[in-house]
Amino acid sequence: AVVSSLGLEKMEAQLSLYDNPEIYGKVFVEETESFKKAVFEDLFQDIEIGDIEVDGDQATVKITGKFLDYSSVQLDTSIITDLQNTFINDNKDELLKVYKEEGMRAYQIKVYDAVAPQYYAEMKKALKEANTTDLTGTFNLEKKDDQWIITSIAD
Repeated sequence: AVVSSLGLEKMEAQLSLYDNPEIYGKVFVEETESFKKAVFEDLFQDIEIGDIEVDGDQATVKITGKFLDYSSVQLDTSIITDLQNTFINDNKDELLKVYKEEGMRAYQIKVYDAVAPQYYAEMKKALKEANTTDLTGTFNLEKKDDQWIITSIAD
C-alpha cells in the first residue's frame, strides 16, 4: 500500500516516544510536533489530479505525482547524544546549579530544551535528502461536515 511504503508508520512510532513534556520538556515536544508537520509539508510533489468520481458522500480521485520516500531516512539518535554531550560540557556550572536546586528531571529537561532546535534542524535536512518515488494511486474520500476527508489510499 502507498501509505506503508512511505515509511511514515515507523517514523511516527519513533517520534511518538518524544511526546511527553514531563520527561522531555515543552520545547522538545513542540519541536517534535513541528518536525511532524514538516514531514507532511514536502511529502507529495508534482501531484496531478486525474479522474474524479463522486457518488453522494463518497468520492474517488486518481492521482499521479511523486512522494519523498522516508523509509530511507534514519532518525539518527547519535546526533542528539552528541548535541547533548556538547551542551553539557559547555554549560556544566549552570546545569549543576539546576540539578542542585531543581533536581534531575529539571536538569534533563534543560538539556533537551537546549538541543531540540538544532536536532530537528538536522533531521529536517535529512528529510530533504530522501529519495523521490513515483506515485500513482486512488484516494477514497468521504464527506463529513461539508469537508472531504481522505479515508484510504490504494495503489
